[in-house]
Amino acid sequence: MEKCTTITGTSCQLTLSMERSSCFLAMCNSAGCSPSAQLTLPAPTDIPLRAMKAVSVQVLNESSLEVSWSLLTHSSLTGFLLEWEYVTEADGHHLHWERLSYNTSNMIITVPSTGPILQVKEQSDSAVLLKWTPLPVEEQHGFITHYSLYCQRENNTTYEVQPVPGEKLQYRLTGLSGVYQIFMTAHTVAGEGRASPPLWVTIGNKYSERTILVCVFSPLITVVLLVTMTACGQRIKQNIWPPVPDPALSSLTAWISDSEHTTKKFCSDEVMHMSTCKLTNALYDAENR
Repeated sequence: MEKCTTITGTSCQLTLSMERSSCFLAMCNSAGCSPSAQLTLPAPTDIPLRAMKAVSVQVLNESSLEVSWSLLTHSSLTGFLLEWEYVTEADGHHLHWERLSYNTSNMIITVPSTGPILQVKEQSDSAVLLKWTPLPVEEQHGFITHYSLYCQRENNTTYEVQPVPGEKLQYRLTGLSGVYQIFMTAHTVAGEGRASPPLWVTIGNKYSERTILVCVFSPLITVVLLVTMTACGQRIKQNIWPPVPDPALSSLTAWISDSEHTTKKFCSDEVMHMSTCKLTNALYDAENR
């Protein structure tokens, strides 16, 4: 076995015998070597295999294909390599491949397929406007002829199906009230595809933002107005009707004069309330001082 060791190069020149050979390539570092990749080199006397022509493809369902071919009997046959690709509009070509045993004659390729993903664009009290994006080419499996829009009300077992043209990207459902489950499927000439994930929509029982704001802020505004009006009322009352002192609370009511002549001067025998007479004498003496 001939070896070729290189660290920086990406090619290696080997001298081989006239027989069929196998090459093994591995990467190594201080921790060890990686698993080897194998390449079989035919001998000069080997007859190259011809390209296979007996290949057929059968559609099993909306998401799978079966590729079949006839078995070959050749001494140098070691296996088959099946390649396929999804053709997309945005990302170009994506190549996939699968290595198969030499005694295999078919393989099933599973292709993803689903309906458009629905989104709510507009919503009112009794209607909803739905929108979606076109399916990728690898999920269409042909030309979309039309869509089927399924609408089911909560606690109901039946669906209402609305046909939608294939070129449409939005659709309005009207006359709704309650909670609904909505999903969509795509149709080609081969039939109907799988359904998209369901979308739950509530119609008619949803309060608007304006209603919520009114319900929340109306009591608060009322309380603020009441507090403001109460404070203003107190100020108006103080300005129009200022507080008047109560004579009964004056300290002069407890003052008693020591002069007997003032009593005789202002009070007669007919005066029954001496407190009034004493108060009058006190005011008289205070003025004459």
